[in-house]
Amino acid sequence: MRKGIFRLNIILAALFFPFHFFAQEIRLELLKSISVSAKSFTTDATGNVYLIRGSNELIKYNASGDSVGIFNEVRRGRITQVDATNPLRVILFLAESGQVMLLDNLLSLKNQFRLTDMGIFNAPCLANSADGDIWVYDRYSCFLVESR
Repeated sequence: MRKGIFRLNIILAALFFPFHFFAQEIRLELLKSISVSAKSFTTDATGNVYLIRGSNELIKYNASGDSVGIFNEVRRGRITQVDATNPLRVILFLAESGQVMLLDNLLSLKNQFRLTDMGIFNAPCLANSADGDIWVYDRYSCFLVESR
């Protein structure tokens, strides 16, 4: 009896959930190219591109490829990471000094803080969280810390 029910479930699953895979042709078209030397780059959900040039210059390009903002901070050290998952709050991370800078959509400095003030002395990376906080990985304690 159990064998019959099991086979019936498989047959019903095959009837109601057919597994058809269709090959789709993907066409990519170059809209605009940006000819620039950059150390790193990232994008956001709205199509903006953020480039790190040199050691401490962040340049923002819109989806059309036009430069719409520049942030340059010479005194604090080298920019090691940019997180632009929230285009209204771009996070810059300077790992050498443990400095975190929060920029607005025009790349104006809105806030900054040091991770060492929070007791985090060796953070290799950080990221935006979905609720507006910042996730920081602390290498010494091997913990993921959420800062507010």
